[in-house]
Amino acid sequence: MKLYVKNKIISVGGSSEVTDENGKEVFRIKGRAFSPTKVKTIFDLNGNKLYKVRNKFWRINFFRGPKILIYDSQDNKIASFRNTKIFRPNFVLEGQNGQFNLKPKGFMKGYEVFENGELIGELRGKVQGLEDIFRDSFEIETIKESSDPAFLVTIVIALDNYRDKLTD
Repeated sequence: MKLYVKNKIISVGGSSEVTDENGKEVFRIKGRAFSPTKVKTIFDLNGNKLYKVRNKFWRINFFRGPKILIYDSQDNKIASFRNTKIFRPNFVLEGQNGQFNLKPKGFMKGYEVFENGELIGELRGKVQGLEDIFRDSFEIETIKESSDPAFLVTIVIALDNYRDKLTD
């Protein structure tokens, strides 16, 4: 299964759209306007909250970049997303459901996502049309059938928040 996450070109809060291979909307991502921690919430099509992503406000270790926090639908913190290396990306997502690692596939080729050592998906930056040049756009491919596609979308949003925080 492939999903596409595209940030809206004009959005006050940083909202995004998530579609499948046929262009059908699968999830909605809404950001808060004027949020210093860049809060973004992932909803299903019925408006039910699935996950929330936000940057940690204070960060002591500045060399590894920002720390991103992930919450479940009840606002319980379930994971933290961080870079474990100083000069190259090695993202780790640690939480209640185990450990997820994002390993770079090569220069500008995206990331492989591992859950407790098992490959479950791939994330790639994707430009499908002229409008994608002006916004962040990602492709998610689920490798393991039992993986939660909403959680993979949440990982993409955490990665996007991390990159945005580095450029602030």
